[in-house]
Amino acid sequence: MTAYGLLVVSFMIMTEGALSFLGLGVPAPTPSWGGMVAEGREVLEEAPHVSMIPAAVMFLTILAFNLVGDNLRHLAKKRTSQL
Repeated sequence: MTAYGLLVVSFMIMTEGALSFLGLGVPAPTPSWGGMVAEGREVLEEAPHVSMIPAAVMFLTILAFNLVGDNLRHLAKKRTSQL
């Protein structure tokens, strides 16, 4: 159950980032990764790090939640097979 919860958290982070990138997320003064990536689009050729750093951090966060969830699922499966 915990592994599924972590998968849902990852999906929600990705959804919020996509909606904020499209301008449908949280209002402008509130920071969000999707909003930061969208703001960096204007200066992408001069300063690509403005968009790439928030995108990379969002990617690594989602990856971390997925890896932790996968490890928890693996441990739970291993534990139930020993019983």
